[in-house]
Amino acid sequence: MSELQADYGDGSAVRAAIKSAAQIAAREPNPSVDSLIRQATYDRFLCRIFSTKTSPFILKGGTGMLARIKDARSTRDIDLAISQHETNTAIAELVELASIDLGDHFRFVLTNSTEQIGGENQPYIEGVNLTFDVFIGVNRRGSISIDLATGHTPTGPIEKRAPSNRLHLPRLRTYDYMLYPIADQIADKVCATLDTYGSGNKSSSREKDLVDLITIALHENVDARDLRVALTTEMILRRLGSAAEFQIPASWGTGYAKLAKPINFLSDYPTVAEALPVAKALIDPVLGGSVETGTWDPKTMKWV
Repeated sequence: MSELQADYGDGSAVRAAIKSAAQIAAREPNPSVDSLIRQATYDRFLCRIFSTKTSPFILKGGTGMLARIKDARSTRDIDLAISQHETNTAIAELVELASIDLGDHFRFVLTNSTEQIGGENQPYIEGVNLTFDVFIGVNRRGSISIDLATGHTPTGPIEKRAPSNRLHLPRLRTYDYMLYPIADQIADKVCATLDTYGSGNKSSSREKDLVDLITIALHENVDARDLRVALTTEMILRRLGSAAEFQIPASWGTGYAKLAKPINFLSDYPTVAEALPVAKALIDPVLGGSVETGTWDPKTMKWV
C-alpha cells in the first residue's frame, strides 16, 4: 500500500485533483485528459479489488497492458479473471471488494450483469459482463464495464506491480495490481489469432491482438520456457493443431493501422507489413522449437 497523506475533503475535491493530475500527465505524448481520468477511475476500482492480500482476482486485457506500459492502447473496460468456477460466488466476492471504503469518496455499485460464454479471446472460458455505476461523493459519474472470466488458472506465476499509468495523487490510498502472467497473455493472443470461429471457420477479427503483441515485444522481457508452456497449454485448451509459425488473417490491416496510429512507440510499425516481422521474431522461435531457453530482450528485439 502507498504511504497516505491527508484525505480529500469531499467528492468534488478528489474529482478536481484527478482532473488536474490528468491535465498535467496529458502534456506528454499520447493520452488525452478524458482517457487519463477514465484510467484513474479504473484505478480506484482496482485498488479496492487488490486491497486485501487474499484477493483471488487477476487483471488481464487492455487495462493489464496499460498497467505494464502506460502508453499502450487505450481500452474501455476492465478484464478480470478468477480460478473460481462458480460465477455467482465470484461476482459476490468482487462486489464485496468493490464496496471497500478507501476514504476517496468513490463508490462502485453493481447495476447489471450479462452472462458471457466463450468468445474469440478464450472460447473455453465462461464468464460475465458486469456494469458498476460510479459515484464520487453523492453524484453519479458514469459507469465502468468489467469482463469477469471464471474457471481459468494461468500457467505462470501472477505478477505483482504498481501500475505504470497511475496518476500522481499521493493523497489517495493505492495498492499494487496482480497481473496475468506475460507469457500467458502472449499465448492467449497468439492462439486467438491462429484459431477460427463458428460454423464457417471465420478468422479472428481481433486486430488489437497484433497491437498488443508488438507492444509486448518492444517493452517486456519474456522467458522462453514460460512462453512455450503457455503456448502449448493454450493450444491444447483450444484444440488447435500444432503450429510452427505465427500468421495473421489476410483481411487484417485497416484495424491495426487505426489502433497503432495514436501510439507513439509504434510509429515505426504503422502497418501490419512492419508489425508482423516483429511479432514473428518474438513468437516463431518458441513455436518452432529453435529457442527452448533464454529471454526475449525488448531492447534488441532478440532472444538471448
